[in-house]
Amino acid sequence: MRWTSTNTNYCTASNGWSGNRQTNGYELVKPSSQTTYNLTCYGANGSVSKSLTIYVSEGQNIGLTKLGRNLSNGDRSYEKTIRLADGEVAEFYLTTSAVDSDLVNVVIKDILPLSLTYMNGTTKINGVIQPDTITTTGLSLGNIARGTSKVITFQALSSAPGYYLTQTNTAEVTANGQNKVTDSATIVFGVVLGAATVKTGPADSLLVMLLISFGLASVLFYYFTYNQKGKLVYAGIENKIREYQFNQAKKRIIKNSKK
Repeated sequence: MRWTSTNTNYCTASNGWSGNRQTNGYELVKPSSQTTYNLTCYGANGSVSKSLTIYVSEGQNIGLTKLGRNLSNGDRSYEKTIRLADGEVAEFYLTTSAVDSDLVNVVIKDILPLSLTYMNGTTKINGVIQPDTITTTGLSLGNIARGTSKVITFQALSSAPGYYLTQTNTAEVTANGQNKVTDSATIVFGVVLGAATVKTGPADSLLVMLLISFGLASVLFYYFTYNQKGKLVYAGIENKIREYQFNQAKKRIIKNSKK
């Protein structure tokens, strides 16, 4: 596991691990069952906590974890859920490890959703640039010795997702004599200040306007029909309308009488 923090003085680990940790670091963990690792970092302005759960399949020799972050927003920590707007860049972080024995001919492949486009020249293994094959034919990791791991990072550009605001990004790893292992991250598109921002055409805009109008009309109907305060408001509006109509009729009568 790798972690980074800024404006912090020290960190403490809990749950699946324990003790003090540096504010930035890397540590290889090999849980025998599903384990959650918590890390809390402290600074002058308070503290921040993050957790990561590793799922272990019984008898499985390949370990795989997939995380990501929004580079355009300046995110420093990798998460299982990545929030992106149109045109922003995501960086994915994958770790592959050999649990009980050496892995031979390891290949990793990342299946990007339609709204993500791989950025050429961004794939690295342990910080070293690699061929651009991780999202197509797969990236060869060679052999991985027992108890060790390799870290893969690459970047992708987001584009307008249409109506599918949440998509799944899945990575898979194979090796000689081993069952394929997968792990995934969730991509949430277009979430800005709590609202969804999606590119739409004229037809989409008309549909959105109709839906909003229908929803507003439904809310008002319920409020004026079933809510006690709404009934009083509606009665007040009716009285105002009748009073206005009466005054207008009165003015017309006086005007006609003067002719």
